[in-house]
Amino acid sequence: MTTRNETDSIRHLQLLNGWWDFQPMAHADLAVPLTPERVPETGWQTACYLVPGFFTDHPYLEAWRKARSGWMRVRFEVERRLIDSRRAYLTIKGAIPKAFVFLNGSQVAAQEDMFIGDEHEVTRFLRPGANELTVFLTEFKTFPHPTGGKLSLIDVPWGCCIAAAQAGIWQDVELEWRAPIHVADVTIRTSTRTSELTVITRVHNADSKPHDFVLNHAVKDGDAEVLTFPPSRISLKPGESREITMLFSDLQGFT
Repeated sequence: MTTRNETDSIRHLQLLNGWWDFQPMAHADLAVPLTPERVPETGWQTACYLVPGFFTDHPYLEAWRKARSGWMRVRFEVERRLIDSRRAYLTIKGAIPKAFVFLNGSQVAAQEDMFIGDEHEVTRFLRPGANELTVFLTEFKTFPHPTGGKLSLIDVPWGCCIAAAQAGIWQDVELEWRAPIHVADVTIRTSTRTSELTVITRVHNADSKPHDFVLNHAVKDGDAEVLTFPPSRISLKPGESREITMLFSDLQGFT
């Protein structure tokens, strides 16, 4: 588990990868999906499952591969200064099959797409000091095949391959701390046909009060600013997001 941070940085990233605790879960009837109600207190095997990775890979126990459902957890520390000044966003970037996500015993999300990890604002579930992230992975509803009746047709939401022999958190797990007023997303579009550069920035106010601020854009080549956009003055209500589109035309770099 690693942390990337600078003392004066607006963002603070906690990477929660590493050796997690694990316990397999039997799933006797695949036609009936499992829905967890609470995080188990006992039955854990400690520091035995490496995230990211599949717990159905051969180095792990045969019983894990047969189950394809299981609980996994990791414990981590949170500084009080982050809770007092930032908002926390949790992303499990890839998990298969369906993932139920818990923080300190409370369910915060259910994630269905094996390729796209949803971002969740989880500040209210965290506390200063020790915290626990727990994930329950379980198979989607399975249907009988029309010709033989065997339970083999899995109802997955991502619309392509079905990794019938794989299960696990197979991409990074990140907890990112951001200022209450922050850039949530940036899209950059370039056109050599029109010699244009378009920058679309989505800003978000996660605070409980309104804010007025100035958004500045610049394009750098190393340390040198080669393009600057006019500043944008923005007012956001609590919980509001807004997209700002900036356009540069007749750029020499695209001719």
